[in-house]
Amino acid sequence: MRKNDLRGSIIICTCNRRHWLELTLATLARIDMRNFELVIVVAPSQDGTLEWLREHATYAKIVETEVLNLCVSRNLGIAAAAGEVVIFLDDDAYPLIEDWAQNFLDMFARDTAGRLGALGGTVLHKATNGREFYRGVISYSGLGYGVWTEAAYPPPGYFRAVQGCNCAFRRSALVEIGGFEPYMMSYLDENEVTCRLQAAGYRVEFLPHNAVRHLQAPNHLRTSSNEVAWDMTLRSWMFFGMKYGKQSKWQNFRRSFRENWQAYHTKEMIRRYRAAGATPEQKRTLLRQWFRGNWEGTRDGLRRPRHIERFEEAAPPFQPFSPPPAQAPRKLRVLLIDANIPAGTTPSGTGRQMLDLGNALYLRGHEVHLLTADSNAQRVERYDFFVHAIEYQSHEGVQLISPGVDGRIQYTTDVYAKILKLKAMDMAPDIIFTTNWDFSAPALLTRQIAPLVLCTVTSIAQLTELGEKIRDDDMELCIKLDEWQIDQAPAIVASSDGIVDNYKTIYGMDLRAKPLFRKIPLGVYPTYWPKKREKTGVKKLTWVSRLSQRKGAGDFLEALPKLLEQFPDWEAHLCGDDRVPFIDEQTSGPLKEEFLARHRSAPWLRRVFFHGMVSDPLLHHHYSTSDIMVCASWSESFGLIYHEAMQYGVPVVGCLTGGVPEVVADGVEGILVPVRDPVALGQALAKLMADDVLREKLGQNARVRVKERDNAFVYAQRMEEMFLAEIESWPRRKRPEPTRPFASENPVAATSVVA
Repeated sequence: MRKNDLRGSIIICTCNRRHWLELTLATLARIDMRNFELVIVVAPSQDGTLEWLREHATYAKIVETEVLNLCVSRNLGIAAAAGEVVIFLDDDAYPLIEDWAQNFLDMFARDTAGRLGALGGTVLHKATNGREFYRGVISYSGLGYGVWTEAAYPPPGYFRAVQGCNCAFRRSALVEIGGFEPYMMSYLDENEVTCRLQAAGYRVEFLPHNAVRHLQAPNHLRTSSNEVAWDMTLRSWMFFGMKYGKQSKWQNFRRSFRENWQAYHTKEMIRRYRAAGATPEQKRTLLRQWFRGNWEGTRDGLRRPRHIERFEEAAPPFQPFSPPPAQAPRKLRVLLIDANIPAGTTPSGTGRQMLDLGNALYLRGHEVHLLTADSNAQRVERYDFFVHAIEYQSHEGVQLISPGVDGRIQYTTDVYAKILKLKAMDMAPDIIFTTNWDFSAPALLTRQIAPLVLCTVTSIAQLTELGEKIRDDDMELCIKLDEWQIDQAPAIVASSDGIVDNYKTIYGMDLRAKPLFRKIPLGVYPTYWPKKREKTGVKKLTWVSRLSQRKGAGDFLEALPKLLEQFPDWEAHLCGDDRVPFIDEQTSGPLKEEFLARHRSAPWLRRVFFHGMVSDPLLHHHYSTSDIMVCASWSESFGLIYHEAMQYGVPVVGCLTGGVPEVVADGVEGILVPVRDPVALGQALAKLMADDVLREKLGQNARVRVKERDNAFVYAQRMEEMFLAEIESWPRRKRPEPTRPFASENPVAATSVVA
């Protein structure tokens, strides 16, 4: 067949990983998909995967199954595929080259004899350049090597293998051998298929340049790289060895059992068994899994006939891949800077804002880079954008002004140095977006390294007024530096009128008078998790924010005892850092400790749960199971957490401060009360807790508002317009780039902190 005569079907099997799937589909829209269709097989999911696909992935064939088995899903994908070549891609993997799919198709097109049965490609491990799979081989007893680079390929006693997240098959060959074996579930399944293909006379080849990156997202069988369903793994191993070993049954058993001990899963089980601190019950569980897996795999390998999937002779109609055109008018390389994005935990505040914006910009077709202060940033397992860690350097020769100013000057020069390195690696940004919160902008404004948009958030001057920071001489200089960076930035974004009014009151600045100003409300990254109830007959009041003075945690905890006494069918769940020191005339330690000590004998205390800082999935679980969400901030530049809860149809309670009235319409999506008023806060909460109909009404209004206008995609579209306006005006304002590095100059003179 000629090259263009072949068509391909890309099959993705997914279960409860909508976010990963969404990003994978966005990546597919960037590669050459002219001769392909997309088949998505959805196993039972509770995260809204199916609902999202029906609304957004109208260009794909969507197949549903009630069976939680990867091989069953693969066979359903084959049955729905119309292409002569089927390509399997995991929902947590993404191609690294534009012609990834077409390369597979070209290789099959060159095989005029039709004996090429399978093709594998390179798999890179998570966010590293380490190879997870490269010319892998596997023995007939189940022992595999994902990376094999020796000259003998395959070595004696082994056959060529592929990895399921990056492989392609001739569809007719899979139909001929009966598809995938459901007994294998999700371990050795692709190797069992390649074994039978080669026994049927088909070839298995490898394309080294056709690489994907595999993020290994958790699933129901694997919660981490070394935390898997051990009994399932052992069962599949022994079944494979008993079925496909080349010797007698007894010899096959001996060899499979012996090689089983050499495999990583058995070594990991032994390590866990011997680990210090392993409880007797944990050890018994490991032993049960080990015996059960070996016994069931051996028994079924001897007795159970291999499953043969019967496919329809005629392939279904071909549905060409035609995703909606990218909405972005121009593709940009966007650099987002925020120090407040810790690796592996849930960011808050500006960090949350940056992540949601980055996701939305990526899905709209932009190349997104994130620069953060976390030294573990390179290990953040995300592929919706590039993550770079700021490299802290020694700043000898920098004049020490005061501790606060000196630290901020060092930080901004480190940011500047990192961007210079990105430029040297051909990753110069088209636009930089940051906030005035962590002072990354001063050096960038002085050097004008690239067009920059500065987002104003709660000022540090206001934090001193609220008592969160002490207004000494050091802080006065930091406030001057903050005032300077806002004054120097020609392109300013404010999320609310409250922010604009705040800077006019405190700094005497009219942000609207800037050469380029936009008021752009923030938006949350929408989820499709259904609202659910954790416990029958129990209602849930959820606090989301750190337990600090400015966030009004003291007001909430003051109102809480009376509420829980009045409503015995309610629980209170507090999500947020509960170790924050709370200092006033009466209290000197964290609010949590003071609250628990004061009410230790109260019968309702067992219905109060302090969760501390929680992961992103757990936070959204709390949102989706809540009946009311509350945060009583004394000052809030916007209040993104309210929208995070509102998208689940949860009514919210907040305070009349800053941008909150623009985020929550009082009496429409929630109730707003005066700041620092525990009595009014308690009355508003009691009103909602007592009225099921009112909660339902406000919750529905909240869900509609976020879905239609307060989401990250609307926010990203508005930010694109701002970015393009700044890019267009920037060349006219740009001054010649200086020859000396910023860090070697006097930071005071460079930033005009003092006269």
